[in-house]
Amino acid sequence: MRTRANRPAALAAVALAGAMVLSACSSSDDASASDTAESSPTATATPTPTATATATPAADLPEPEAGVVTVDGSEELLSTRMNRRYDTDGGDSQLVTTATGDSRAFQRLCVGELDVVDSSRPISASEWQQCQDAGLDIVQFQVAADATLLAIKNESDVGGDCLDTEEAARILEANSTIDNWSEVASRFDDVPLATGGPQGDDPLVVFFGRYVLGAPEPSLLNFRADYRAAEDEDSTRIWVAGTDADRLKVRNFNRVTPKYNRLRAELKIAWRVWGDANDEVKVALRERNKGIRDDRDAATRASDEARLQRAYRARSRAITEVNLIKAKLKPVQRRYRTAADAQARLDSTNGHLGLFRLSYYQVYENLLRPFEIDVAGDGVENCIFPSPATVVSGEYPLTRQLLLTTTTRSLQREEVQDYLLYYLRNSQTLATDADLIALPTKDVQTQVQWITSGDTPTFASVDGGPVELVETPEEEQQQVEEQQQEEREQSRPAR
Repeated sequence: MRTRANRPAALAAVALAGAMVLSACSSSDDASASDTAESSPTATATPTPTATATATPAADLPEPEAGVVTVDGSEELLSTRMNRRYDTDGGDSQLVTTATGDSRAFQRLCVGELDVVDSSRPISASEWQQCQDAGLDIVQFQVAADATLLAIKNESDVGGDCLDTEEAARILEANSTIDNWSEVASRFDDVPLATGGPQGDDPLVVFFGRYVLGAPEPSLLNFRADYRAAEDEDSTRIWVAGTDADRLKVRNFNRVTPKYNRLRAELKIAWRVWGDANDEVKVALRERNKGIRDDRDAATRASDEARLQRAYRARSRAITEVNLIKAKLKPVQRRYRTAADAQARLDSTNGHLGLFRLSYYQVYENLLRPFEIDVAGDGVENCIFPSPATVVSGEYPLTRQLLLTTTTRSLQREEVQDYLLYYLRNSQTLATDADLIALPTKDVQTQVQWITSGDTPTFASVDGGPVELVETPEEEQQQVEEQQQEEREQSRPAR
């Protein structure tokens, strides 16, 4: 979600309680998964800051069970840990949790069977309309964020550092025949291309398959046949960037190569010296033997013998030097070949493209280079680098929001309020423990205040992507004044 202020929005939690602009999505009541698949994860509509009367819940909605909070949706690690902790800490409400998937959970929410949907996508247009038809207004909170990264070892390996969503889809879609980066776009180099990442049930694959590949129910069948599915991100990282051991070995390559080349050159010279000495031995031996056959005088034969002995000694010194250099070269050659083999293995990873979580990349950012991502087809070139700031704000196109969606009807129940407040107040700690991106404290506090004050903000739009929050003119003016004050403080000379 992006606010309509001048500063980048950091709050992606959204309350839906008034008029809504529906755009960039189907107006039919097709399955919600289809709505989600057809829309970009960051597509938004221009909000209309007007309000209509709050919907009146239909009389035939089932009555909730007192003291019970029902939760359904995707089986996210964060919620699994949070729900277990809520029960352990003695929460005031009894949790009844299931994991039938986002689409089924939103359907249950809109017929009054459910209090909270735990999802990694916003509610779609047709799902929202279903709730409206039942007289239910939606309130959606964000509790954490994550993002899908497309990373290589180094941008210099392929000649570029930005992909748009259409290019990413062509690379990874089923039946893709792209096997060289130059086939993606002319700006990339002639480098072999291969892809890999998590297995089919991983949230990254599900998210990428739904929002980039347009698959309503994503699986590995929606990915190219040679996609390398790994059990963990460590395996994919090694496949993309190589092993630590090889990098350590290659680090010695520059040090050992000059010594290796020098010793090889010395050995070559030593062998040449030995060759010359050996030739002299052969000549001296022939001369001595010839003098004996010719019955040369004693002085000449003595000279021939002395020459032969000098040749023997010179050849002996030459072979000693050869063996000495060979002894020095052997360990150096072993280190050189080890480093060269490691370099060859690292070079073989050039062009490997892997799918990673942002939190994982942050641990290995010295080994991986994520592509900046641009939304294809919007007419504006805007490559966004993945970072905690651009992910929480929703600027990065492949952001995955972790959301809790409820209705104003359920939010009136103290049981639901207790659960949501507990979740929000503990979300930062558990998000960090689960290797997710925690929301800024200010944003968590804002959402807590929505519940404690009973004053939810006016919503703007639903299009299957992050929802925009409409700010009042007073709020916008306050943000402008805050930004101006920050600029004045930054420009103030230090004392």
